[in-house]
Amino acid sequence: LSVAGDAILGNDVKLLSDASVLSFGTNAEVTLTHVHNDGLLLNADMQLQFRDSAINIRSDADGDLDINADDEIELNSTLIDINGNVEISGTTAQVGVATFTASPIVSGSGNKSITITSTDGIGSMEIGSAASNAAFIDLKTPSSDDYDIRLASIAGGSGGSLAISGGTFSILGSGETMAAF
Repeated sequence: LSVAGDAILGNDVKLLSDASVLSFGTNAEVTLTHVHNDGLLLNADMQLQFRDSAINIRSDADGDLDINADDEIELNSTLIDINGNVEISGTTAQVGVATFTASPIVSGSGNKSITITSTDGIGSMEIGSAASNAAFIDLKTPSSDDYDIRLASIAGGSGGSLAISGGTFSILGSGETMAAF
């Protein structure tokens, strides 16, 4: 069958051989090949586009798969299983509980910290590193941008300190105040 113009078919089109190829374009630069018992193969660095050229799925290099959208990529399922490392270069907003089977690590150069804040504004906790390789844990109330209680290490591992900003420091034992400062 050779058709120079459009072909209109009223029913199914069946390609009955393994490795069948559909070629597209004047120079047949885009091909879709049947891979026996596996599926379809889009050739080279071609892409499957949705709506416009900014929304596409493609493979720029062997081993790489790009899913591109100029606004949002939405994955919906009761479980999304990612087997491998994840690199996020933007802001992460999470709704729900984060469960870790290993210790979370914050890495990079300079001062780094993790801040845990309650959604109802009753306080926050910040864990981080300060200058000269010292570490700290700050407990804060909503009325204070600075810490109310700070447990800090001294650079070089030569001790630490406990600082309280106002209020009373109490040592409790068996539900009773043992000492108050």
